[in-house]
Amino acid sequence: MDKYCVSLELAKQLKEAGWKKETEFWWGKLKTNMCNTIYAYEILHLNEDGNFVPLDYINISDNIVSKKDCKFYPAPLATEILELLPNIINPIDDNCRGHYLSISPSVSIKGWQVCYGGYRAKVFIDKSLPNVLAKTWIYLKKEGLIK
Repeated sequence: MDKYCVSLELAKQLKEAGWKKETEFWWGKLKTNMCNTIYAYEILHLNEDGNFVPLDYINISDNIVSKKDCKFYPAPLATEILELLPNIINPIDDNCRGHYLSISPSVSIKGWQVCYGGYRAKVFIDKSLPNVLAKTWIYLKKEGLIK
């Protein structure tokens, strides 16, 4: 599932940058070995009751985790991030009509690249589509280009 969601590192950065949208999946720290009490982050599903369920135990009510119990980070899918990315960034000056969102395969790393085209475009590259979209959203948020 982690290839469909953002990485834990980017999930933390999304939260720090002000990500507010509820996502279907989240990173959460749970016990992975009951005897030795080892904790590790894993992808969790947000159920209808607003609680988290580990994907391995999605049909077992004993493994429900409340949002109050641990730290959780949004693990959005690519489609969830795309809903928040603008198709065009407003022009910076009168000579520019705006910069359009461009998403394309990256031959150099066998992954994806995202940019808002135009002169001096900032290009983001990653092997994972959700990660490259998250990097783009974080940059736009920090630069004040999205609310």
